[in-house]
Amino acid sequence: MGRVKAGETKESDEHKSFGTNITQERLAVINELYNSKLSEKVVDLYDEAGNAIGTRVEIFIPID
Repeated sequence: MGRVKAGETKESDEHKSFGTNITQERLAVINELYNSKLSEKVVDLYDEAGNAIGTRVEIFIPID
């Protein structure tokens, strides 16, 4: 469904997801402990007609 379409439903007001915050916090801890540069990016996906069809989360792990 994706974040855009989920935001349009009444149920989204009742449900609070902590997954994104937890992931960001974990990446921050790893970056601090290991002096690394891990990051994440959330991408909303759309079909050819511009309708929201999902969400992709990308985790970036730099290779030195």
